[in-house]
Amino acid sequence: MLCERCKQRNATTHYTQNINGTQTEMHICEKCAAELSGQFENEYGKFFNNFGLGLDYMLTSLLGQDFIGENLLTSKEERCPMCQSTLSSIRKSGNVGCSKCYETFKEQLMPFIQRIHGKTSHNGKIPESANSTINIKNQIAEAEKEMKSAIEAQEFEKAAELRDKINSLKAEL
Repeated sequence: MLCERCKQRNATTHYTQNINGTQTEMHICEKCAAELSGQFENEYGKFFNNFGLGLDYMLTSLLGQDFIGENLLTSKEERCPMCQSTLSSIRKSGNVGCSKCYETFKEQLMPFIQRIHGKTSHNGKIPESANSTINIKNQIAEAEKEMKSAIEAQEFEKAAELRDKINSLKAEL
């Protein structure tokens, strides 16, 4: 399909313009898209630049993507060694490609995970069938910590009681 604006190059961009409720749609080439983008920046960029905000900042905040000048980060972007996902593809889709992505993009992902979930560690639910076993293991771990601190404080009678408690809990398992 040819560019509907210049009618010389192949159309690669779908352009929609809404002026006072009148919507215009065109299929245009990259050059015409850049020209229209420049017109937009000339018309509206003055407003944003008065506040120290350029068009790239506005697009970044609206789209949630990283821009360098006019180009999206693509080939220079860091990729996950396992699934080859990039940070911009994760932001665009909202889905992390694999478990290795969490390690690769940890610094960039953690603030978003914190904001969305309220914490950055996962504590899953305990199934009813495993609840008693896990509770006993947690009690054993807690008693072992108390026993170590009792030994360090030379409270040997308390340590002996905790040892017996640990042994009885282990017997329950």
